[in-house]
Amino acid sequence: MSTRARFAASFAWACAAVVAAVYVLRGAFVPRLVGALKYGRGDCVINWLGARAWISHVDVYSPAGLKWAGISVMGHPPTTPMWYLPFWSYDIFELSQIFGHLLVFMLLVHLVLVASELRVPQPLATGFLAFAVVMHTSWWSYHVQMVQLSEPIALLYVLAWICLRRNHDVATGLLLGMACTMKLYAGLVVLPFLVARRWRVVGAAAAIYVGFAVLATWHFGLACWHEYLPMLRQTQNAWMSNLKNASLHGIILRLWFRPGGPRGPMLLKATLLAWTLSLAIIGALVWSTRRVFARRPETTPGTIDDRVDLPFALFTTASVWLNPVVWEHYDVTLLFPMALALVTAWRLRGRDRLGWLVGVTAAVALVAYLLGIDMYAKTNAPSLRLLVWYVTANWLPWPIMLAVLGALFWRRERAA
Repeated sequence: MSTRARFAASFAWACAAVVAAVYVLRGAFVPRLVGALKYGRGDCVINWLGARAWISHVDVYSPAGLKWAGISVMGHPPTTPMWYLPFWSYDIFELSQIFGHLLVFMLLVHLVLVASELRVPQPLATGFLAFAVVMHTSWWSYHVQMVQLSEPIALLYVLAWICLRRNHDVATGLLLGMACTMKLYAGLVVLPFLVARRWRVVGAAAAIYVGFAVLATWHFGLACWHEYLPMLRQTQNAWMSNLKNASLHGIILRLWFRPGGPRGPMLLKATLLAWTLSLAIIGALVWSTRRVFARRPETTPGTIDDRVDLPFALFTTASVWLNPVVWEHYDVTLLFPMALALVTAWRLRGRDRLGWLVGVTAAVALVAYLLGIDMYAKTNAPSLRLLVWYVTANWLPWPIMLAVLGALFWRRERAA
């Protein structure tokens, strides 16, 4: 194809993507997003209260601190409220507005970075189109409404992946350490580097986490850490068996409860089975990717190494799904693995290329369809059959993406 033809094709795609994005943005998502931004409260309330308690030298994890804050449980670890210290002086409505708009901006940056790093045609237009489609989903409006941290963590994952591709181990570790301070499940992504003895990654992640932990302990006190553990169990008892929980632990626990019936607390046999399967999945991932993560860069720092793409995406996906509680706002973490799987399939070579291309594209399209289902319809189904389907559709994207990424990684390793 000549240079003029390539330019014409790129220009046509950019125009089509922008027109499609504008058409999608004109949809019903606008009033929904505005309503979400006006909600004025969400899960950020406890972190905002935690930041205010830190300023006041109150241990918000103690019974007296909970009474001071007017809440019954502090569901996030002591490091999470540290991110809200710059905003402690704002009221909760102002904080929701600030973070809500930041989440929207982070999503756009997240998608454009992925498109640019994967070198898709017209990455800015492609990222903008993907941004418009995601903004149209119910789970993203819910994310903004609850002012959750899933998008900041997903963006940190993407930035860490970009640094890892360029063999910047310290930067990769710093970014993963920041994600760990927000939610503990991000620690699973550090595990393969520990096994592979990539000490710069592990050391940088540990340094960031320890820094946040020291900052939290400075005002909360050392007792906050063991006071948080019973609250963690209380939170899991309350939410793990909920129909909206898409985690492996939730799926297994609900086997002991009738669909649509009352929820129940954690059961020992369900917990043992869930952790056995989780450890088996983690062990399989570590064993199969150990050589990729342990492989020392053969190129100078800054040169892109795409061999780490699929293994890294496998661990980011598993880190969320194997967390005991997975709500709809966690779906944002799937956007990077979906894009990576699709681009990898389209760039395969060999006689079996067509079969892989059709299979992977169909699987990613199925995941996109499942994520597009209105999340509020999943728990308001008029029949038991529909309820079972909606609940299944809620968690199915996670194992599908793990299977697709694992298959692509196996195919690449076999070819290599």
